[in-house]
Amino acid sequence: MAELLFYEKPVPLDKEKHRGLTYKKSDSYPFASKVNTVPVSGPEFFPCSRSHPVMFAETGNGGFLPVALLSLTTQSHQLGDHWEGAYIPSFVKRYPFALAENKGVVMIDETAPHFNAAGGEHLFDDAGEPTPLLLDTLKYLDTLDQAHRMTLDYTRALKVKGLLSRSQAVVQLADKEVKLDSFFVVNEKEFHEALTEEEIVDWFYKGWTAWTYAHIHSIGSVNEILKRMAKAMR
Repeated sequence: MAELLFYEKPVPLDKEKHRGLTYKKSDSYPFASKVNTVPVSGPEFFPCSRSHPVMFAETGNGGFLPVALLSLTTQSHQLGDHWEGAYIPSFVKRYPFALAENKGVVMIDETAPHFNAAGGEHLFDDAGEPTPLLLDTLKYLDTLDQAHRMTLDYTRALKVKGLLSRSQAVVQLADKEVKLDSFFVVNEKEFHEALTEEEIVDWFYKGWTAWTYAHIHSIGSVNEILKRMAKAMR
């Protein structure tokens, strides 16, 4: 999947090396405190849109990746460690696990406090086989990987159709203006005009039309960011 943003020591999960490793789930996300965007997949656009704008960031290889904009400050956000009342993207929730690009290799962050914490459950049994906990985790990672790959197909199609344009949005923040022109967005009018009749049907059945409207709708969630920032300043 996408870049391992939060992982300080990513290593492949190994049934011999990690035979005795235990894991305890946490609803605290301090490891993500120094970012203001995180990747999201298409199926997440609707729930994400209520809390965070979904915009497109240009990648180093000339492609695009949808991201949730968490804050207008750099390298930080105002969601705290628990993100109370806000949507938590799967990219954050999957930590400290991830599926490597060469599918089938599970990565973990060995430094994560989730491991060997009191009350944790084993990932492997005495015979070195995955426990139900690990099997459920693998299913979850595979689901996220599939969503990620579908999203890459979607963003490639947006690029081919010329539907991604640099954002012109400007947000008034205290005594200064913040431009969002490092991100890309879909223009609703251009979207209506760009697709052929066959593409309209194809995009509808792939879910891409719904994703596009969720993205467009999400831009209004800049107001949610401003509310969080104002609350943090009190």
